[in-house]
Amino acid sequence: MAEVVKSPRERRLWSIDVEYAEQPSLTDKAKYQMTASFRLIAIYAEAEMCSLARRYVADCAVTVLVPELPRPWFLVKTRTDAERDLLNGNDALLKEFKAVFQERECPDEIVQGLTFTFQSQETVERDYAGNWHCALK
Repeated sequence: MAEVVKSPRERRLWSIDVEYAEQPSLTDKAKYQMTASFRLIAIYAEAEMCSLARRYVADCAVTVLVPELPRPWFLVKTRTDAERDLLNGNDALLKEFKAVFQERECPDEIVQGLTFTFQSQETVERDYAGNWHCALK
């Protein structure tokens, strides 16, 4: 069968139809955009949360371990067990951590799903032979 030669306008419309057919649904797009946006928010939030935590413990670090929705996971590392316990039992600090995400207009279901693990280098060396991977399992 011979191929029908299309006008430039018909080719452009056909091309748009094909592109549209291959695109994900709007719901999928919104979900992807929120996931991509959240990753960026999480990376920027690390520094701000670290600054908040350092008001209580001078030598600590905050790292995003899982920047994925629906359960983002952050690690707050300290040098000693006493420092870890000081941060871990601090409800005001947790509220401040969550406020970082609320200020960036993250939905409440994401903010409530944030997970924070507090761990010390002292515990990791003593109980896990210095292996952070094993300590976080």
